[in-house]
Amino acid sequence: MEKNNAIALIIVVGVLALLVGCVGGALAGGVASYFVASRTESSQIEQPVPPITREYQAPIVPRTPVIPEFRMETVYALVTAVTTDSPADRAGIQVGDMITQFDGQELPEAGPAELITEYAPGDRITVTVLRGTDELDLAVTLGENPDTPGKAWLGITYQAIPGNMQRFGWPDQE
Repeated sequence: MEKNNAIALIIVVGVLALLVGCVGGALAGGVASYFVASRTESSQIEQPVPPITREYQAPIVPRTPVIPEFRMETVYALVTAVTTDSPADRAGIQVGDMITQFDGQELPEAGPAELITEYAPGDRITVTVLRGTDELDLAVTLGENPDTPGKAWLGITYQAIPGNMQRFGWPDQE
């Protein structure tokens, strides 16, 4: 029995010694880290801060076709993107064109998307655009919408511009 008590005592003392060693080592390591870090922090070299400039850079947008002192009474759609090899691309519609009529109809507030729903893929229509100061009638054969089969598709992204807007020209057009 005494032998078992001695073994238990040795195990308990060993575990306590291990715990005291771990706690003491952690404490000593923390104190050492504190002193090393405080010494390193005070000897840092300061870097010069670059001056803050308040320059304004205008966003890059495609050159839009504008006419000096020209007022659009109706809604138009400013073409902001043309899908490659789409019906619009094959017809010659370009970024910056302003769609003013869709198959002879003025555009509704929502733009040409509302009118395209009246047509089927394969229908041939005329899209009237302003490109600079030129008004062009472009013949377009509508394609099939890749996202909605059976629906007509032109292949453009546009921004609908409400009517009664005054547009100003570029300095080189005045």
